[in-house]
Amino acid sequence: MKPLPALPPQTAGEWAYLLLSLRPWHAKLAPFARATLEDRLHKHGLGKEGPVVHLLDGQLIDSMQTTSKYASYLLAATALDIYHEGAYYVEGGLYRVAETLADSIRENGGVLKKKTTDCIHEKKQRLDRC
Repeated sequence: MKPLPALPPQTAGEWAYLLLSLRPWHAKLAPFARATLEDRLHKHGLGKEGPVVHLLDGQLIDSMQTTSKYASYLLAATALDIYHEGAYYVEGGLYRVAETLADSIRENGGVLKKKTTDCIHEKKQRLDRC
């Protein structure tokens, strides 16, 4: 996935990358380039709706580390559109997830190929050097 342009662009390189990334249909977004989410909420009569603003701010703090007052409208729209269920801890950590997937592959007749052969794991056995 190509990295998205930095917003707002600050260096000549960031401006060049942004301009090269633009497509004709992006022109309709130009009026919102400097707007905050708070600006748009007020435009639609939602700026003083405390529970709505509180909910949006909570989601923005989690995804953008800012609130509707400071969040770029275009970036906030993207951040709020992305489904987010929160952070979870997997019992045993990510190693346990990988171990379970490997076991399932073997049990279903698959062959597990690893990038390196330095570490050989038998079930329930972990080598210190891995």
